[in-house]
Amino acid sequence: MAGDSLRLIKITYIMRNSKRICALLALVLSATIAFAQTGMQVKQNNAVAEQAAMDKLQEAWSSFADALLQQDTARLRSLSATTVRCDVCPIDTILPGNASAEEYNKRKLMPFHDFLKKAPQLFYPATLSRLKDTSKLMFTDNEHNAALYPLSGIPKAIRLNHPRYKEVLLTVVDPSADYEGAQQAFAFVETKDGFKFCGYSTIP
Repeated sequence: MAGDSLRLIKITYIMRNSKRICALLALVLSATIAFAQTGMQVKQNNAVAEQAAMDKLQEAWSSFADALLQQDTARLRSLSATTVRCDVCPIDTILPGNASAEEYNKRKLMPFHDFLKKAPQLFYPATLSRLKDTSKLMFTDNEHNAALYPLSGIPKAIRLNHPRYKEVLLTVVDPSADYEGAQQAFAFVETKDGFKFCGYSTIP
């Protein structure tokens, strides 16, 4: 009799613990599913935001290209940062051999009106003829170069704390068996007023 009572107590104990374990497992499973759904929602939100940014970049490029085609410098200025980085523009003064990377980068930044004078290739036929040709354009992310474009070139009224950085690559010389081709790279930074042109370079 005593043995039966002991077995009954053990069975009751095991059943109670089993219920607790099942409840705990259900709670963990529920939390895991909720976490996974949240993660998926975050990814979806990020994807939507990224697509919206790319759409805005394409709008900015369309306006910028039109202004280049019309050689409308006032319009170009309004679509650009006040300070533009140009990696292929000549530097007015020669830097000493021991100049730091910071000094070099500063010399590559210039007021927009100076940039237009130093980058006449923007108005060459090879460039103008392809500005609206989607087969020669590539819209890409440029976050890895964000440090090259200081936000000081963006008026505070439209400056974002954490802007996106994008780039438009324009193929001006098609690749061939003998030549890798050539591209012009136009950098853009996100603002409250859309994307603004902020940098120019060439590849190679």
